[in-house]
Amino acid sequence: MPSKRVFSTTGHLLWLPFIWIGIFKRRLLRLLNDRASVLQAVQTVHRPRKILLLLLFL
Repeated sequence: MPSKRVFSTTGHLLWLPFIWIGIFKRRLLRLLNDRASVLQAVQTVHRPRKILLLLLFL
């Protein structure tokens, strides 16, 4: 049943942007609610690698 497998993979690919939008909305709401705590976390972290990771995940 190769057609069924292709359909499932395309379905997953179609669902991915909706999942990313949901995660992004949740992160935006968390940023709006905890902007001060996020700034404190960025200030307390001194390693540039962690700051880059924070910027990538925000």
